[in-house]
This record gives sequence, C-alpha cells and structure tokens, in this order.
Amino acid sequence: MTKLRTLVEPLLRIPDEFRRFDTTPVGATRDLGLDAAAQRVLLDAGLPHVGDGDEVLFDSLDLSTISLYLSARSARRDAMRFWQRSLRRIASGPVGYRVEVRAQCPLPRHSGDCIYQVAPEAGGRTPVVTSERRGVALGAVSCWVQQRPEPLPPVLAELAMAYADVDFYYLPTFLSLNADFVERERIGDCAATARAILDTAVKAGFEARHAYGFILAVPYSSTHTWTEIRLEGRWFAVDPLLPKAMRAWGITKGDEWPATLSPLGVYRRVATEQIRLAWHGQVPCHTWLPTEIAK
Repeated sequence: MTKLRTLVEPLLRIPDEFRRFDTTPVGATRDLGLDAAAQRVLLDAGLPHVGDGDEVLFDSLDLSTISLYLSARSARRDAMRFWQRSLRRIASGPVGYRVEVRAQCPLPRHSGDCIYQVAPEAGGRTPVVTSERRGVALGAVSCWVQQRPEPLPPVLAELAMAYADVDFYYLPTFLSLNADFVERERIGDCAATARAILDTAVKAGFEARHAYGFILAVPYSSTHTWTEIRLEGRWFAVDPLLPKAMRAWGITKGDEWPATLSPLGVYRRVATEQIRLAWHGQVPCHTWLPTEIAK
C-alpha cells in the first residue's frame, strides 16, 4: 500500500482537466496487467477516476505509468526488455538494422480500401492502398550504426545530472509541451523532460536540438524523444530520464546504462520534432516497428 500511495501522489499534481477517463476495469486488466485487487488498492490510495463500481473509468496514462512501476506484464514493457541488449550489441561493434513500419486501420468498419500515408522519415514514398485492416507493411528504414554509446563530456554530464531527480510519468499532451511543469513538479515523460533539458541547454549557450526517432532493438524498436547537444563539433544524446526509469521499472540493473551516458547508436534520430509515422486519411494510425538485424 505504501508503494502504491507513493506512485499515486505525483499523479495528483496533474490537473484532472487534462485527463481522459477512458479505461474500464476490464481494459486495465487486459492491456496493463492491473487486476481487480490492484485496482481496489489504487482507488483506496486516491487514484483519480470517475464513476463507481462497475462503471468506474480510469485515465489510461495514469494506469500506464503505474503498470510500469509495478512491473505488470504489458506489450510496452515486453518491448523495453530488449533495449539493454541493443546497448550491449552496439558496444561490440557496428550493426545494421531494418526497421519496418506496420499499422492497423483506425476505422476498421469503413467501406472500401484503406489508404495509408507514411511519413518520409519512416520510409514512406507513396500512399499505400490495401484492403487489409491490420498488420499492413507501410514502409521500412535501414540503419547502419557505427557510433557507439559513450560517457557524456563533464560539462554535459553536469547538465544531465541536474535532471536526475525527475521521475517518469506519462503526461497529457498539453503538459508534454510544458517544460515549466517538469521544472516545477519534477515529474515528466520523455517529450516534456527533453523540452526542459533543451531549454536549459540553449539558455546555457549550447547548440541543442529536439530529437525524435527510434530506440533500435530486435524484435521491436520503439519511438522515443530526447535532447541532442553539440559540443566541439559532435552531437551527444542527453537523456537522464530513461535510464533512471528503467532501473525503477526493473528493466535494467546496476549502472550499465547511467544517466550520464550518450546512447547514440541505440537511439536513431529521424526528426527534430515528434511526428506521426502513419495516418489513414486524416486519422493517425497505431503503428509498431518490427525490427531485424540487416543482412
């Protein structure tokens, strides 16, 4: 109960006006591994919700955060288990990846074929027209990775450690754009924390940029947001949030992936702002990224 109250307390700093109470108890169990007993304890701990009994609804971002800290089984957590393997793989030498972009139709009951558009950064060139509704291959990106992760230079390590106390919490879209919220509350998701670090770096006189791209991993890569800072002609990835979170979630142990590591080689930037990888008409698609070692 103490751990759950500790997890719930930071959630109360997020105003309810930004929440989407869209997840049923069944969905919480099916998709995020939070069974009825866990849900009762969370409610007793003050988890924000609407409704009561069988009619209760939770915010999916709140539950996603809690699920990670409780090490509950989910597709998201399963993908994370492969990130540290990628760190070890690139540390041993150059490696090539082929990242495929697949999607499912967001409107599966519509008539006629699906027409998908894929971002050029994700290998899209022309629209994809198909009658398939799920698992549609839309594009692919080939990556030959030679740069290895390395410790940040001292001046950038100091900047990274200024955010080592920030805890990972998924935030609503509005707050993901708000660096001030991270600075004030010391919680944030990848996008919000990266924006806070970027602002600090620029104010300190560094050349810096927002980075959006892939965490390269087999069998599935993941999208991610981080900050890149240029020093003495080289770009370094500055991302203290993710390694701290992965240790808290039980994904990594020890200090193999410290907050002061630049994990370029595992991270692959494809854009300087967060983008949609694919959409169906005007509607964004759920995408996933099957990945294999390039032959």
